[in-house]
Amino acid sequence: MNAVIQVIEIFVYGFFSQKKEHAYALQIMAEAEEQLKHKLPESIKIKAARGYSVSKPIYLDAFTLLYGRRLNAVERKRLVYYFTAAALYDSFFDEMALSEEAIWQISFDTDNYKPLTENEKAWIFFHRYLQNIVEDKEGYLECCKHIYEAQKKSLEQFQSTLSNLALEQLTHDKGGYSVFVCHYYLQQSFSSKELECWYLIGSCIQLCNDLYDVYKDEQEGIHTLATRARKYQDADIFFNGQVNKLKKIIPSLQHTAYRKQRFSFLMASVYAFGYIALDNLKRIQGKEQFLPAFSSLQRKQLIIDMELWKNRWKCIRYIYLSGKLK
Repeated sequence: MNAVIQVIEIFVYGFFSQKKEHAYALQIMAEAEEQLKHKLPESIKIKAARGYSVSKPIYLDAFTLLYGRRLNAVERKRLVYYFTAAALYDSFFDEMALSEEAIWQISFDTDNYKPLTENEKAWIFFHRYLQNIVEDKEGYLECCKHIYEAQKKSLEQFQSTLSNLALEQLTHDKGGYSVFVCHYYLQQSFSSKELECWYLIGSCIQLCNDLYDVYKDEQEGIHTLATRARKYQDADIFFNGQVNKLKKIIPSLQHTAYRKQRFSFLMASVYAFGYIALDNLKRIQGKEQFLPAFSSLQRKQLIIDMELWKNRWKCIRYIYLSGKLK
């Protein structure tokens, strides 16, 4: 019964704190705009605020809660800066606003880079702030290089010749390193096993995103492990592969049983969304041997509305079932 109460508390806290964290993120970005003397694009602010407000009460707080606390004020501000920088960085690639060479230079030869746009100036502002506050600068630089390489390689997802093996590694690295980098911004040291969890939960998040974006990615010609799944069982295998790696590590973490159980439920709060998406694919396949071509399906068949309480109850159920430690 205590575990059930713990799951409900986690869900309720996450649900009600998102609005507060969203407002906080917008406030921090507004203060940054005053320093920049430039308004960030509305699309960037929306993406950054949404990313931060969803992540903070779930997997970001999860790691510091292993040490008995939630994120402090300093860490919260740093992470808003990171999500804002990440949204700008994504736009450089997705909108092809900068060449790969220019993105490399703005990232790793910043002092010699001459920004041409306000967005480039804004990214440099956030980047320098974060770069200056991290303690492990060598590790941080290496992680940033992994993020750059994953973003660059993600452009290959428009090519049908990209092998499944390369696509799988790209998916894990794209999500894994974009979350792994967050630990550098926290005033907390983590064990090697906990650092592995950072990477794995990022990979799980990317896989969840791909499962939810099947319709959009199919329309845009983007190849993901999800769009290439011919059977829902295929999607189940690659998703559970990463989830099970994470679940295997959690019992061995050097923390109390209570803190490990809470951490496990918080991690499950991420991959519960994946299980709901897998349920939808299973429903679409029905008794057939294979999934129908995604291009033949209507948007409403692939879109999952998490505002519906039936899906929220499913989420709570999966958090409990997949997060309960034996």
